[in-house]
Amino acid sequence: MTYFDEDEQNPLAQLEEQAFHAYREWPLYLKLRLRHLKQHLPREAFVGDNQQDDVKTLLEEYGLSNSTK
Repeated sequence: MTYFDEDEQNPLAQLEEQAFHAYREWPLYLKLRLRHLKQHLPREAFVGDNQQDDVKTLLEEYGLSNSTK
């Protein structure tokens, strides 16, 4: 006896797929959140932050850039 329709995915497999996508998207989320914070917080909050704004590079890595190669 099956508990799921053949077209319906196992709930555990659905959860695993969601976790995989969240794991892949996390670095992108962090970079975009940092850029947003830099726009709204005073400059003094980021003293010593020598990281370059490589959001464009990260977007290209994830295939989300509008640029064509």
